[in-house]
Amino acid sequence: MTSFGRSTRQGVIWDEMQDIRDTVGSGLLGPDDGEYTGDDGELQVTWAAAIVEYRAIHTENETRG
Repeated sequence: MTSFGRSTRQGVIWDEMQDIRDTVGSGLLGPDDGEYTGDDGELQVTWAAAIVEYRAIHTENETRG
């Protein structure tokens, strides 16, 4: 898999996001885009926090992915 210049932490976040996507069955989308209602929004909160952290690292390091 291509790393797109991701930092180590971004790689960890990316893997976590893939696990969430697999859980909700939304392909490249997050829990709010699927029909997942299994945890009263907790997974969506985790997803949103991962996106925020990933973007912050992306902006700081000017990575592509």
